[in-house]
Amino acid sequence: MRILRPLLVTLLLIAIVIAGTGARTAEAQGQCGPNVTHVVRQGENLFRISLNYGTNYRTVAAANGIYDPTRIYPGQRLLMVCPSSGPTNYGSTSSSQPTTTVLQPPPPGQPVNVPVVPPLVDCARFRATSPTDGFTYGTQVFYWDGAPGATSYRVLVFSVDVRPGTLVAVREVTNLETTTSIPFGVGDIGPGFRFSYTVQALVADSVVCSTPRLTLFREVPPDASPAPAPPPVA
Repeated sequence: MRILRPLLVTLLLIAIVIAGTGARTAEAQGQCGPNVTHVVRQGENLFRISLNYGTNYRTVAAANGIYDPTRIYPGQRLLMVCPSSGPTNYGSTSSSQPTTTVLQPPPPGQPVNVPVVPPLVDCARFRATSPTDGFTYGTQVFYWDGAPGATSYRVLVFSVDVRPGTLVAVREVTNLETTTSIPFGVGDIGPGFRFSYTVQALVADSVVCSTPRLTLFREVPPDASPAPAPPPVA
């Protein structure tokens, strides 16, 4: 009897641990469906949540009105619907996997499960207006016609001569102004005579409009050394 009692206690503990592990596995590996929901917890991302329910993040994002799949937050309740048709490579780890991160909860007063609806962005008149004939050496000022509905802008500068296609400068404009400046010296963007740039309009960190890439010459840097004095006339 003394030997049997500790053995029974040990078997009971093992059974409890196995049951708990099974419950956690069942919770983590759910099954998608039209009425299945999941509440987002800190540290989760949409790709892994969808994978655990046997669906994919694009289907879940569309069903929940999520415009940007990289933006979810703790407490958000998601419908874990199944793909409509066709096979889906749920186990894929290709570069198409989004780098989703859980954000902080929405501001007070905003319901948790409000779908994120993209605003209408007018790209028809979105264009770069300056510079169009050359870059200055020093500080270059950029101007463009805005895209109504965009939440921010971005200017990207690329090298053409020395390192063709290399991104050498980026400037984010989050105050909806349609102008910004970028240092354009050799120590700022590197050597070379020709550079190109494009302006992007963004909504929630997603690019919605881009101007054609414009290639221009940068002016010659000023000569810091004084010119030698001419020889005296005999």
